[in-house]
Amino acid sequence: MLGILDSLTISTRTCLLKLIDGSSLRGYLAGHVALEPLRELLGTEVVLEGTVAFAPSGRPQRIEVDHAARARAGDIVWKRIPHGSLPHEQLALPTGDIGTIIGRWPGDEDDARILAALAEIS
Repeated sequence: MLGILDSLTISTRTCLLKLIDGSSLRGYLAGHVALEPLRELLGTEVVLEGTVAFAPSGRPQRIEVDHAARARAGDIVWKRIPHGSLPHEQLALPTGDIGTIIGRWPGDEDDARILAALAEIS
């Protein structure tokens, strides 16, 4: 993702990337990402590469950063804000008896049934 490196916290290995739409994205820097070069990039456009986690709305929530570098002219393609693959509307939750959806809950058996099942398999 491309944006302005807005902050860098050394102690927690986190950063904040200001995106093109004005929103911010928290980044968690992997152990192998060098922090000193990032300090020099504060306030400039950078490209963060890594795994993006999305909120249920489909908006990016955070990025696990594997690589960070100063943005170049050819990196403009990374300005587009990614969206999750789920639909943007709220998922419908089931109503009614949950047993009809997932079946019987483990542990609903009484002691007599458990003893009978154990006797049957032994």
